[in-house]
Amino acid sequence: MMISTPLVSCSSPTAGKPHTFYVSVPGSEGALMIQDYLSGTSTPVAKFYPGTRLGAANFSGKTYLFYKSLTAPGSISTILLDGGSWGGSSPIVT
Repeated sequence: MMISTPLVSCSSPTAGKPHTFYVSVPGSEGALMIQDYLSGTSTPVAKFYPGTRLGAANFSGKTYLFYKSLTAPGSISTILLDGGSWGGSSPIVT
């Protein structure tokens, strides 16, 4: 974890076990990665654009992560956790 990592949490379907999102140190690709920490396990979600913030929400059993993507740094993107896997990244504000 970075010393000044962005940090955000939101509820999960399991009571008392929230999703906690943070940014990890650069991996083998040299990119900072947004991680989802849930029930003792961290899962890489997306590459992180340095100096930006994260947002997260749980709605109707789906978890949404809001972030600035490295591929479209001028826009805000969202990625969806639905059915146990992350996917469906798309810009929502350009």
